[in-house]
Amino acid sequence: MTFGKELIQSAKEALAIAEGRAKPATTTPENFTKFDAAEYLKTDEAIAAFIADADTTGDKAHIEQAQHVAERARALNKKKDEGSPNV
Repeated sequence: MTFGKELIQSAKEALAIAEGRAKPATTTPENFTKFDAAEYLKTDEAIAAFIADADTTGDKAHIEQAQHVAERARALNKKKDEGSPNV
């Protein structure tokens, strides 16, 4: 399966932000950022690219964190697909 450069870059940026290695563009007035990478992983392909990027690090903790984010993304996507008003 081939992923576009933009998709892979988005997944890398989302993972870097989720792990605190990068900051998103906006912050709240208190300088706290509300961010969950799972909210940006809207397709199976994006989730796969996100996990694949984590796998390339070989860092077990990093990979586990990415897998947790992917699980949250799948759950959010499932709720959205089912029409949940809380998503």
